[in-house]
Amino acid sequence: MQWYNQGDGMYESCDGLFKGDATSIPGTSFDEIVAQGVPANKINIGKPGGPGDASNGYMTPQMLGECISNASQKPGGVMSWEWHTAKAGEYLEPLKIIVMLIKLPSRSL
Repeated sequence: MQWYNQGDGMYESCDGLFKGDATSIPGTSFDEIVAQGVPANKINIGKPGGPGDASNGYMTPQMLGECISNASQKPGGVMSWEWHTAKAGEYLEPLKIIVMLIKLPSRSL
């Protein structure tokens, strides 16, 4: 799912992306979509590969990885828009790590 180009500041934080916050459209965060009956493993998180690849919604791979690592339910995958930027901007290697994190069981603190 595309979580970018939706409006200023939308889906640029862990809370906005996973829980829904004041900047997100109601019912469209990851957890809200899962609560509506879509299996978490059927949802892929789409993010821009670089800050200039969308009008908003960019998260560094490290931030996105941290969000996924701390999420109660894991998405099925992650995708990056604008291959040439992701490749040149060192987004792909961290993205591979994110995908590995998705496959790990949730951490309990």
